[in-house]
Amino acid sequence: MRTLHPALAMLLAAATVACTNEGQVLSSPAAPTAANGTEAKPPGDLAVTTVIENVDSTGLPADLSNDGLGPYVNGAGGVRSVLAANAFNNLTFGDWQFGATSATGRKVGHSLDPDDAIQPGDPAYLVPSNPPFWGTQVVPAQLQVMCTQQNHSMLAMAAGASFTCGLLDHHIMFNGSQYGRPMAPLFTGFPETTDAQVTCNAANAGGCSDWFIDPIGRGRAISRLMLHVDKPPNAPNIHIGSFYVRFRIHITRP
Repeated sequence: MRTLHPALAMLLAAATVACTNEGQVLSSPAAPTAANGTEAKPPGDLAVTTVIENVDSTGLPADLSNDGLGPYVNGAGGVRSVLAANAFNNLTFGDWQFGATSATGRKVGHSLDPDDAIQPGDPAYLVPSNPPFWGTQVVPAQLQVMCTQQNHSMLAMAAGASFTCGLLDHHIMFNGSQYGRPMAPLFTGFPETTDAQVTCNAANAGGCSDWFIDPIGRGRAISRLMLHVDKPPNAPNIHIGSFYVRFRIHITRP
């Protein structure tokens, strides 16, 4: 199993590479530069607590769910739950990054249901659905939003504000293989997929302190399910179906 790396993504100029390598460990953008031209070391990540709800905002069962062990706290049970210091456009603490990737630690529920598989005749249909399982599996996984790529900062949001940005659901480990379920058309270039919506529920002097991440319009996002291929090197990932996804993620600071 790969060790968790907090990196956000590669530079926008490398977005074409991202389209074929989504879900692999993402490299960090360049560090900020100090006024004297030297590289400025970004501050450490800002810890947040993550709750992955088992129902969406309408009360329907979610396709991203928790492992039944309560909130995900940064540093506990192998969890990484932060607003990342290193991000696009020097927007420190602008993106949420989450990992529960240890086989012996916390995990995340992933549901792949036949009624969510996008079928021929749907404008988002591209290939037949051939997922590694049907139903729900609680597995190691990694999630992150790509808000700073679009010049949005989660920390800088005012209470009541919202914006849309990409959501990566990747490093999904099942039976020794790795999968991704991205909902980030700008980052991946997958045209049938849709962004998530980030809403700030409360703020204080330090910035926004309470967020929801939902599908746009509080409905269903569209994801592309990918099988990540490690060998031979740089082998293309395999599209194994597109799916509607329901979720609600609640994040609080500190």
